[in-house]
Amino acid sequence: MIEVDPKIEQAFAEVLARSRHRAADITDRVAATQRSIEERSKQIQEEGQRLSAELDRKVAEKKEGERNPWQNRPARSTVLEFGADDEQGRPAPPTQPIPVQHPVPPGGFVAPPPPPAPEPTAPAMQPVLSFDFEDEDAQPAAPVVEQAPPRRPPSRRRPADTDEDEDWSGRSWMR
Repeated sequence: MIEVDPKIEQAFAEVLARSRHRAADITDRVAATQRSIEERSKQIQEEGQRLSAELDRKVAEKKEGERNPWQNRPARSTVLEFGADDEQGRPAPPTQPIPVQHPVPPGGFVAPPPPPAPEPTAPAMQPVLSFDFEDEDAQPAAPVVEQAPPRRPPSRRRPADTDEDEDWSGRSWMR
């Protein structure tokens, strides 16, 4: 067996005792810190739940106090009445005639109805052959004057530069 000097053995025992004491002290401090962190976490969770419930309550109060104009509309009278203008006896505006529907022939093809006839209009005054006498009411036709087409306005663009080789590269970089 190996003989160890008692001084070295005593120094080793002291160092070992101090190391274990420090390790126990560090373990106690870590456990205390962990407990304080868990307590603070619980406090933060409880505070968050309390604030969330308070916010939900305030939102519900605000919704109850707020009046939505689309949901809470007052009832109105829906009776339609004639106004003063309608009782004056004015004729109603003309209505479109109801189209007549013809029965479908056995072949299934139905020709489209003819377009409505145009309403007759008053004929325009046309010159009439007068047999050598002039109509007193007739006015001579206005002479036709031909106008030249309007001139184009002058261009506002600058004329293109002739020297595009500003960097003396011998190449034009403009496309």
